[in-house]
Amino acid sequence: GPGAAIRNVLVDTVVIEDPHPAFPPFYFTMEGDPAGKKQVMENVVIQNVVQPHPGVTVALDEKRGKPRNTMLGSDQDNLFSNITFKNCRYLGKVLKSFSDGDFNTNGFVRDIRFED
Repeated sequence: GPGAAIRNVLVDTVVIEDPHPAFPPFYFTMEGDPAGKKQVMENVVIQNVVQPHPGVTVALDEKRGKPRNTMLGSDQDNLFSNITFKNCRYLGKVLKSFSDGDFNTNGFVRDIRFED
């Protein structure tokens, strides 16, 4: 939420074993704060995350549809930066790009890397 800072975090070794998971494994969003409080998520490494099955949740609404991997900042002051995905797999595919994980993104993500 507004004023939140997530920095210098390692997420390591997560395996989603459920054959019918409700959601995809990567869902990050931010919303701007009317009072101007900045949100930060930076210097994060996400490694060895595996989800072999798609999310099964039905459509949320007509605009968003079925949940997807997501990374949405809200503006130039509230964005995701310096995030690395290492050896992450989604539906049997190694993530080497946002498109490999069927990510919904916008222009408020910076310095996102994918490594295998």
